[in-house]
Amino acid sequence: NVAVIGAGNTAIDAATIAKRLGAERVTIVYRRTEAEMTAYDFEVDFIKNEGIEFGFLNQPVEILGDAGKVTALKCMKMELGDADASGRRTVRPTSEETILACDQVIKAIGQEKLGLAGLFDLETERGYIKANAQCQSSNPKIFAGGDCIRAEGEAMTVTAAEDGKIAAKAISSYLLGEL
Repeated sequence: NVAVIGAGNTAIDAATIAKRLGAERVTIVYRRTEAEMTAYDFEVDFIKNEGIEFGFLNQPVEILGDAGKVTALKCMKMELGDADASGRRTVRPTSEETILACDQVIKAIGQEKLGLAGLFDLETERGYIKANAQCQSSNPKIFAGGDCIRAEGEAMTVTAAEDGKIAAKAISSYLLGEL
């Protein structure tokens, strides 16, 4: 029994793979509702047909275990509030807790992009590292691609792989003094 924390495309992929690898039950645990999920709609529709369950309005607070093995995921029930500046509805905890029995937990809640940008003092745009067409950041020695530069458009694995190829060519040109 697998609990997948998150509601983006990575969470969808993790849930799908867990199910196909033989998990008896897979539950996506998300603190908002289906309407706020960041995964592509066609991905959400797909996993509904795969027998994946959803635990909406649940904020994980603790992984419970016994003798070093996961036994459950303790969650705080949430309720939706008003929309924030980005347009997403906020969440606030209720006083109710739930326990989801599981023996594996997969954390798929995204990445911290600005930590890396701040570490190297890179320019950002709407929370993403700003990069040119060659995937070069505001620091000419640093190249970036994939999710961390995708303020618009699709942020998929195939796009990240393409960015890697573009960056590799650009890095070669930079090291040869051509860029």
